[in-house]
Amino acid sequence: MKNKKIIFTIFIIMVILVVVFQHLYFTVKGTIISDYLTRNEINTIKIINTYKTFKETVLNDRQKEMLILLLKDTKFKKIISKTVLFKDKDRYIVTGEDSNGRVLFRLESYGGEFILVDSMDGVSTPNHWKLRIKNDEWKTTLEKIISLSN
Repeated sequence: MKNKKIIFTIFIIMVILVVVFQHLYFTVKGTIISDYLTRNEINTIKIINTYKTFKETVLNDRQKEMLILLLKDTKFKKIISKTVLFKDKDRYIVTGEDSNGRVLFRLESYGGEFILVDSMDGVSTPNHWKLRIKNDEWKTTLEKIISLSN
């Protein structure tokens, strides 16, 4: 009887550890992504809407702050599959460029469903993430940021 209790306790501990590991591994905080946009090397941030009409918006300081806040307030989940199904056809590309026009950060948003993020700092290998968006207001807020240029 004592052995069954020990085995059951070990099993419960293992389940808890797996759940905690899964949460830590698959959850990505938006602050990790927003930190790339706040680096000193990034001078220009652009949002390009590529679905119906190609429209490029260079963000002013207020729009940059709103975008960084949107990223900080959003949690993401890593996607490990090779393909991602999505319904929303709106596609936004956010780029962060240095003073020479070199792209150091690139985020592709497929509506409010998922994003692809590529970033580099010039020293280490580039990061690449495929992430599911966990923020129902993502697309609405992104469009509001763009609309402030009109």
